[in-house]
Amino acid sequence: MKQYLNVKTISITVGVLFLLLWLVGFYWSFEPDTFDVKANARAQMSSTNAQPVPGYTVTTTLITVADTLMDKPGGYLSNDVMPPSVFLDNMPSWEFGVLEIVRDMSLSMRKDFSRSQSQSVENPHLVKAQPKFNIDSRNWLFPSAESQYAEAIDYLREYRGDLADPTLGDSQFYTRADNLREYLKQVEKKLGSLSQRLSASVEAERVNT
Repeated sequence: MKQYLNVKTISITVGVLFLLLWLVGFYWSFEPDTFDVKANARAQMSSTNAQPVPGYTVTTTLITVADTLMDKPGGYLSNDVMPPSVFLDNMPSWEFGVLEIVRDMSLSMRKDFSRSQSQSVENPHLVKAQPKFNIDSRNWLFPSAESQYAEAIDYLREYRGDLADPTLGDSQFYTRADNLREYLKQVEKKLGSLSQRLSASVEAERVNT
């Protein structure tokens, strides 16, 4: 009888624990809400008494998107090694997609938008920020992906602060058509690659003629 109770107690405990992990994983799998880019930038300008300058909205949006990776329910999950995160796939896939967007934009800002021409000196804040987004997204220790992303976000904030300060001329954002064109080319290539991977993952239907 005592042995039966022990087995029953263990079974109930395991069942309750499994249910709790499932509920937590289910909650963590909800995508964060979208946000109004312009309203978000205005709120940031108001809180820091910044002036509207070219590049402020783009940089603020990039910071907010990167922050969302860290601050959403469950935090950053892609490098977790404990349940329930290790059993989730939708949210880590979403995180990787967002991370790819952040990487592409930070690279374009470093090599194009912040430079007046190809021979111009790179912005020091973006030089430090951009590589930190490229750490392996599954790194969980020494250093963790989250720590590198947090440092990158801090450097982006420094860049944005310089942009908004009229007394500083070190940081610029050039709203030229060629800069936008280069960024869109980069996005086009990424979408083309993803399209090919998606097509390859679906078995082709054979049609008999």
